Amino acid sequence: MKRVLSIIAVLTLVTVFFSGCSETADTASGSADGSDISTVSVDESGYEDSFDGFVQYMTDGGYIKGNGVELTASVIGAAQGKRYTVSSGMGKYSVELYEYEDQTSEAASKTIANAKNSGTFYLFETTESSTENTVAAVTDDGRFLMLFTESSSNDSTAAAKEAAVEAVKAFGK
Repeated sequence: MKRVLSIIAVLTLVTVFFSGCSETADTASGSADGSDISTVSVDESGYEDSFDGFVQYMTDGGYIKGNGVELTASVIGAAQGKRYTVSSGMGKYSVELYEYEDQTSEAASKTIANAKNSGTFYLFETTESSTENTVAAVTDDGRFLMLFTESSSNDSTAAAKEAAVEAVKAFGK
């Protein structure tokens, strides 16, 4: 009975995490040729060292668009988080951005360690298959985390993913 309840609890947490707090999605659409999935080089030193500064940096770089959807960030030990979905005729991906004000909780330290050590994200050991298309990147100080999930993979989304990971690693240096 305890095992069944544990499984139900894990599935509930995973559902809450992946659905976020809001029921409405903020999807940014672009041109049918996929030209909207591109990145621009920006100087990371010109941005405030805050969640809003990090979001603006990622927006200016072309990795995210729109206002995003608030997420239940506390599930992974973060103070706040937002999900952005970018879609075009050639590709679709989502980017989740999180801020960790306190990195000492078990959930926070595990998530940050996974992102730093292996570039992956596992909420629980049992969710590895549900995050196989997700790459995680964290800033050097561990304060900001990005999860980049490809819904459809092509050269444009692959290039955006690689550039976004490098951008996150450069933020705050």
